[in-house]
Amino acid sequence: MSVGFTRTPKKTATSVEDFISKVDPTVVQNDKLPWTGLREDKRTELYNIRLTEVEMAKLRFIAENTPNSMQAFLMKIILPAIDHAIDDVLSEIKRKKGIQAIQDGQS
Repeated sequence: MSVGFTRTPKKTATSVEDFISKVDPTVVQNDKLPWTGLREDKRTELYNIRLTEVEMAKLRFIAENTPNSMQAFLMKIILPAIDHAIDDVLSEIKRKKGIQAIQDGQS
């Protein structure tokens, strides 16, 4: 048994092209960032990093001669670098948006 629509869907006057043209790719809101709402309490993803034999030996040497494991050492370095890069990317997006707003105002 098939159930049909009880009413016809509303048609919009906006074409797909008009809708797409209104999207601002530089808009980034903190609640829309890709990691918003994801778990922070458990490491679940695995990411392979390819090191040369020399780089791997250096990393092992650090782990053997400090209290840090190879994983702990890399996390201490990588996580602050990721946060710094995120700040740079968001600043650049805001800068581009500001330039675009100025250009739009001059048109």
